[in-house]
Amino acid sequence: NGFISKVSLEGQITETEWVKGLDAPKGMGIHEGKLFVADIDQVREIDISSGKITGSHQIKGAKFLNDITIGAGGKVYVSDTGTGIISIIENGKVSSWIENVQGGPNGLLAEENQMIVLAFEGGNMNTVDLTLTDKQVTLKTDGIENADGVEAIGNGEYLVSSWNGMVHHI
Repeated sequence: NGFISKVSLEGQITETEWVKGLDAPKGMGIHEGKLFVADIDQVREIDISSGKITGSHQIKGAKFLNDITIGAGGKVYVSDTGTGIISIIENGKVSSWIENVQGGPNGLLAEENQMIVLAFEGGNMNTVDLTLTDKQVTLKTDGIENADGVEAIGNGEYLVSSWNGMVHHI
């Protein structure tokens, strides 16, 4: 029974059920007029101009899709905290991008040459070099209790939220 609301820049709800028909929406990303939303075991594609669901991408074996980030060329990456897998949707096709991310991949942020991956249970902020094919996960920092969301603020610095309400400056 999930939905997405529209909120003004002043924090007022302008449309309570802007997008209906979702299960439990979580992470979101925008690319070329489409909003991509992690929704338990599938990624929903929503036309922003109409607020209508225009597509669904089933993630086989997904347990708890959590966050989304959009990479170069419109590649949609989605974390599955329940399975330790990060999947990719590229040209409408779904595949596993990286498996066995320790601690449950949660927050994602695709940057020019790297992917930031937060591990929820592991409390880690990791990087994956997007220019290499080996997809090696490298620890950037640890000690982030229930690492949840990540946003770049410039100069190699990030704000990382914790599910329990804390915000970390890294």
